[in-house]
Amino acid sequence: MADDINAARRTELNNQMTIIAPQIRGLDDLARTSVSPDLAAKLTAQSDIIKRRRDLIQAELTGMDNVNSLHASLVSDGYPDLPPASVIDSLLAELREELSDIQSAVAVFQTEATSLKIALGTPTSKS
Repeated sequence: MADDINAARRTELNNQMTIIAPQIRGLDDLARTSVSPDLAAKLTAQSDIIKRRRDLIQAELTGMDNVNSLHASLVSDGYPDLPPASVIDSLLAELREELSDIQSAVAVFQTEATSLKIALGTPTSKS
């Protein structure tokens, strides 16, 4: 695999997976023993919460794998550089003519006034 661009986050997530895996096993084992139905329900509910967390962590890890793969593809494509595009002389002349037309079209427009200045006369006394 290419360099892991999220190595610290991956380590954190893998550490969490190490912590929650035995919790899930333990809760599931306890729920199948001779405990009361109420306790079994609580154990199962807590196991489901932790399994949801595990699934979210795994989804993020899978996403990181995808990001690393996409990053490697981007780098192998020469990122961040792009090779200069080239065209034959006749197409370059056509592009320059188009540029000239666009510049002429833009020159037709002018800026509208965006502010208004009002000058007030000198105040006079009302007496």
